Amino acid sequence: MIHFVGAGCGAKDLITLRGYEHIKKADVIVYAGSLVNKELLDYNENKAMIYDSSLMTLDEVMSVLIESEKKGLYTVRLHTGDPAIFGAIKEQMDELDNNDLEYDITPGVSAAFGAAASLRAEYTRIMRQWQYTYLHHFPLIYRMSLFAADIMKILRLQFVLKQHGMMKRFLDALSGIYMIQ
Repeated sequence: MIHFVGAGCGAKDLITLRGYEHIKKADVIVYAGSLVNKELLDYNENKAMIYDSSLMTLDEVMSVLIESEKKGLYTVRLHTGDPAIFGAIKEQMDELDNNDLEYDITPGVSAAFGAAASLRAEYTRIMRQWQYTYLHHFPLIYRMSLFAADIMKILRLQFVLKQHGMMKRFLDALSGIYMIQ
């Protein structure tokens, strides 16, 4: 089985226990080197073969995953944040499905929550304030969809800032605490 693992929001100690265990046991790790904290690879105890997917095409990544799985190697595809959020795993899952290969997904600590922690913010408090002031007459499902849309805006902002190398300056300016790399 191939294990898609969310690397979390950048800090080495903010990986999930399940993600840690997968990295620890892996024989092969394909990680997004331009986005994932390289220190996470230190958790591996098997002297895994390490591949930096930022230097590879999707076909090359899939070749490594498929060949490793066929050899019976413990294979980890290490994504930034949570694989399901801007992780582009759909194409990889489709290819594995086409090859009748099993996989699972270990969610990561989303950068949205890492950002909230570093900014000392509470997302639900904002939602409660809106609920009492503006949205009290709207159904709960509508209010929750607005909240989810705001989370997606935060995730998109994080992605754009990271892409342009501005995340550290942004978080430093807001809080003086830097957790996301």
